[in-house]
Amino acid sequence: MTQSGFETPSRCGLIDRGARLGILLMALTLTLPGCQTANPPPPSVAPAAPAPSPQASADTAKEPPPAPPAQAPAPAAPPPPEPAAFDLAIERAATALFASAERIPELVARAPRAVMIDPLIDGNTAQQTTASAAMGRKIADVMGSKFSRFTIAPFRRQSLGGDPLLLVGTLTAINAAGNPQARNDLYRICLALVDVKAGKVVAKGVGRATEQSVDHTPLAFYGDSPALVKDKFADGYVKTCQGTRAGDPADSAYLEGLPTAMLIDEAANAYQARKYSDAKKLYKAAAELPGGAQKRVITGLYLTSWKLRQTRDAEAAFKSLVDTALEEKRLGMKFLFQTGSTQFVANPNLRAQYAMWTRIIGASAAAGKHCLTVVGHTSRTGTDPINDALSMKRAQVMSKMLEQRSTALRKRLTAQGVGSRETIVGSGTDDARDAIDRRVEFRLSECKTS
Repeated sequence: MTQSGFETPSRCGLIDRGARLGILLMALTLTLPGCQTANPPPPSVAPAAPAPSPQASADTAKEPPPAPPAQAPAPAAPPPPEPAAFDLAIERAATALFASAERIPELVARAPRAVMIDPLIDGNTAQQTTASAAMGRKIADVMGSKFSRFTIAPFRRQSLGGDPLLLVGTLTAINAAGNPQARNDLYRICLALVDVKAGKVVAKGVGRATEQSVDHTPLAFYGDSPALVKDKFADGYVKTCQGTRAGDPADSAYLEGLPTAMLIDEAANAYQARKYSDAKKLYKAAAELPGGAQKRVITGLYLTSWKLRQTRDAEAAFKSLVDTALEEKRLGMKFLFQTGSTQFVANPNLRAQYAMWTRIIGASAAAGKHCLTVVGHTSRTGTDPINDALSMKRAQVMSKMLEQRSTALRKRLTAQGVGSRETIVGSGTDDARDAIDRRVEFRLSECKTS
């Protein structure tokens, strides 16, 4: 989001000063003093005033030109909405969104106008949660009860032919005091309505929900995911909501990927219903579409194959996930440790997956001839000294496991603990909601030559 610049004023002409928030000020015309005539006036005309003395002319020449008027102050940003219980905060944000949209004649000229809802997500992790799913249902209820000029259309490819509007939204954990080092204790709501055909955002709605009223537990797919699924496609979704104002273009890559996103949503619904065979077929179909090589698709192929006990397919999908992440030189994995310990949770299914993960990560990293920093993280429970020491110990445990899997990595591994300074969720709940905060990351770098 940008600021306009300033033009240097000339002595004659126009001065155009762009206001800080892009508000155009009225141009001011500065006129220089006119030149004196060289001929004397006719006898019938009163004598002209005496010519100024050389000293007076010199003094006049030194006077600065008239100062331009003071720049108008930029309008103050509106204060953030008052926090409210989750349902009320969503209702207020949705009401503001659709009330604003109703005031745009071209949007409601063919009422009722269809609105698709791309499932809302967490703005930090791109996960769908119990709360984000409830947001979608609440928004649909508000639309149905208060705004008859709009109607819900399914988030499916067949809806695209009806010139629909598209609703996207995020629920993001933040710190109420704006302190990035403190635990997040408030949820910010962002809603955006997009005209798909025009490719622009047409209305916005915002709100804030109290922490106690939000159930931020990830849905099954995201809770089972071995790694963070946020990528450039998820970033386009978040940018369309959080990085725009009404009238701004929506992220073009996000809009182009809508058909793929719709198929991914269908697959995720099948996974949530434990229809793993159906979900796998849908993820495979999504992988063949433009923009299908994304983390949600690859993760879906891994999870469904593991659930169906198709080990070979699961390993192939996991290797693809690792290779994709290592191309970005950063892979964050969710290894769940016992509280305050370097021992994994006592879950045979997870431990079997962890053995496979470390084997594939070690082999892929060794093949790349890179050096690898193993970074341990903790949630925001506990003191900094305890978290720093614990995260370091966990990183060292993972380093030793990789060494055992691939001796070629022995001289290329470094362990590092960062405690809770790089949390993503930041709730400090120490459960499924902030599992990604207790991750181990593998960061690639060029090996230093001695």
